[in-house]
Amino acid sequence: MARERQFYQYLVSKVVIRTALLLLVLVFGLLAAQNWVARWDLTEDNRFSISPASHRIASSLPDPLTIRAYFSGRIPEWIVPMQRQVFDILAEYEAHSNGKIKVERYDPLESMSARDEAKNYGVQESQIAVREATGASWQQVYGAIVLIYGDRAPQVINIAERYPQGYEGLSVLESEISGRIYELSHEKVKIGITGYLEREGGGNPMMGMQQPRPEFNEIRAKLGAGYEIEDVDLDREDLDPAKVRLLLVIRPREMTDVALFRLDQYLMKGGRVLCFLTQGVLDQQPWDRSFSYQPFKTGLEGWLEHMGVRVPNEFVCQLVNANEIPVERTMQTDIGEIPMRVMVPNWFWPVIGLEEATDKDNPAVQQLKAIDLFWAHPVDILDNRLDGKHATVLVRSHAEESWRWKDLRRIDMRSLTKSDGPARSDLQSSSLAVALEGSFGSYFADRPVPPSLASGPGGKGPGEGGEGEEKPAEGENPAEKPAEGEKPAEKPAEGGEKPAGPEVVKTSPATQLVVVGNAVFISDLALGGSDERSEVTASLALNLVNWLSGSPELIALRAKRYTNRALTDEKLKDEIKSWREDVEKGEMEEATFRTRLDEARERQKAREKRERWLNVIGPVFVIWLVGAVIWVLRAANRGKKAVLPPPEPPRSLAEGGTDS
Repeated sequence: MARERQFYQYLVSKVVIRTALLLLVLVFGLLAAQNWVARWDLTEDNRFSISPASHRIASSLPDPLTIRAYFSGRIPEWIVPMQRQVFDILAEYEAHSNGKIKVERYDPLESMSARDEAKNYGVQESQIAVREATGASWQQVYGAIVLIYGDRAPQVINIAERYPQGYEGLSVLESEISGRIYELSHEKVKIGITGYLEREGGGNPMMGMQQPRPEFNEIRAKLGAGYEIEDVDLDREDLDPAKVRLLLVIRPREMTDVALFRLDQYLMKGGRVLCFLTQGVLDQQPWDRSFSYQPFKTGLEGWLEHMGVRVPNEFVCQLVNANEIPVERTMQTDIGEIPMRVMVPNWFWPVIGLEEATDKDNPAVQQLKAIDLFWAHPVDILDNRLDGKHATVLVRSHAEESWRWKDLRRIDMRSLTKSDGPARSDLQSSSLAVALEGSFGSYFADRPVPPSLASGPGGKGPGEGGEGEEKPAEGENPAEKPAEGEKPAEKPAEGGEKPAGPEVVKTSPATQLVVVGNAVFISDLALGGSDERSEVTASLALNLVNWLSGSPELIALRAKRYTNRALTDEKLKDEIKSWREDVEKGEMEEATFRTRLDEARERQKAREKRERWLNVIGPVFVIWLVGAVIWVLRAANRGKKAVLPPPEPPRSLAEGGTDS
C-alpha cells in the first residue's frame, strides 16, 4: 500500500503537474503570439513570406490601416492556389504590423452590402473563362483589395484581372502593396522632369500622326504613384533643390545656354540630376517597320565632359543576351532558296544580365537580373576631369560579346547579316550607366553668364518673356530700350560698372549626377506592353529615382518576383539552340527540326510528370519511414518493466509510520 501511494505521488508530481504546466505554457504562449507569425520559407523566391523591407513598412505605420479584400468564394479550381497566396501575403502584412494593419474579407456574391461597398470603391466583377465538359463558359468573380488609411484616398489593387496571366500576374504583388502602403503613409517627394518629351519619329502621316505627341507618359505614371511630379522649363524658371529634390533630364535636345546655366546651378546648390540620353530621333516606317535614326545635339556635351563623362553618339551592340525579333532570311533547301521568317538576336537591343556586370554594391542595380536597353549609347568616364569626384559604373555591357556601332545610317537588324558583325579586335565592354558622386565644380565658374541673364538674377532675356513680346528693331539692343513711362537709362561711362548678373555658385556640396546612355527604354514604345514586362523594363529607371530621392525601401521590394517554378533542362535548351543553328546553316531540314523538337517536348513532359509524382509520394514515404522506425523502437521496449523510484525503508510508529 505504501508503494502504491508512492507511485501515485510520483505520478501526480512528475507527470500530471508537469503536463498541466506544459499546457498552460502552450496556451499563454499562443495567446501572446496570436499576432506573430514565424515561417520557415524554403522556396527559392520566398513565395510564402514577405521581404524585410515590407516588414519595416508594415511595422512603421504611424496610424491604423485597413485592407478590405473583396473575393468570391465560388471560383474556378485553377484560381484557388493564386487566391490562397494572396491571403498568405495579406496575413504576413497583418502579422508584422504591430496591430496597425487589419485585414477584412468580404464576398460580394454572398452579400449585397459588400457588393455595394465594393462598387463604391470602384471594384468591378471580372469575367473568367471556365472550361467544362460541355464547353467553355464565363464565370463572374471578384478579386480586389482596397487599402484604407486615414483621410487619404483609398487605393484599389485589382487582382482578378491578373488571374489569366497565372503566377506572372502576381509577380509584383508584394511590391505593389508595399508601395501603396508607403505612398499612403508618407508625404510625396517632389521631383522635376525636363527634356525633349515628344513622341519619337513622325509616325504615319496617313493616320494623322504628323504632329508631335506627348511621350514618356508610361514612366510618368509609374513615378506618379510615389512622387509628386513637376514639369520644369529651365528656359523660364530657376529650380530650388529644397523644393525639388531630384531633376530628371530625359532626352534633352539642343538645350539653350540659359537652360544649361540653370541646370548647372541646380546641381551646384545640391540638387541631384539623373540624365537619360538618346542623341537622336528614332523613327519606324509604317510600310516595312524598319527603323531609322536622325542624330541631334543635346546641348549637354561640353557640360557633361566638364563633370567627367562623355557620351559618344554611337550604339553599344551585343551578340548574346539580346531581345529577339523576326527577320526575313533566305534558307537553302532541296527545292531551292525559300524566304523564311526566323528569330534572330537584335544586336541593338541588349539585355544586360548575369554574364555582364552591374555594381554589386549599389542598391539601384545590385538586385537587377535583367536590364532591357534599346539603342544604348556608351558613357565614357574621363578620369582627368573627375577632380576628386568618385565615378561608379552601374551597368556595363558584356566584356567579350559587345562592341560599338558607329554607322548611324544602319541601325536595323533587318538590313544586317552576320557579315556585318564585329571583328574580334573590336570586342570590348562599355559602360552604359555611370554615377558621379562628390563635390562638383561649376561649368560657368570661368565662363560668362548667358547674356540674357546678365541683366540680373533670374532676369529674362529675348525670347523668354512669353507671348506678345515685342521684337527689337534691327540693330537695336533690347536691354537698352526703356520700359513704358521710364526715361532711357544713361549708358555707363567707359570703365564703369556693368549691370549685375546672377550670382554664380562655383562649387557644390556633396551631391550626385547619374548619366544613363539611353532614353528609349523608358519611352512609351518600350513600356506599353504587359504589366510584368513593362515593370521589369522600367526597373532600372525606377530604382535610380528611388536611390537618388532617398527612398531605398522601394528598391528591395521591386526586386522580388513571384513566378511559377517550372522545371528547366539546360541541356535540352542547348540542344534546341544548336538545332536552330543547323537549320540556319542548311545542315538540317526544317521537318527534321520540327520532329526533334516535338520529341524533346514529349520527353520534357514525361520528366515533369515523374518529378510531380516524386514530390507527392516522397514526403509521404518519409513520414511513413519515420513512423515505422518509431514503431520498431517501441516494439523493442515492450516487455521491459517500468523503472519505478526505489521504495523508502519502513518507518516505526514512533517515527510517524504505520504498522502495514
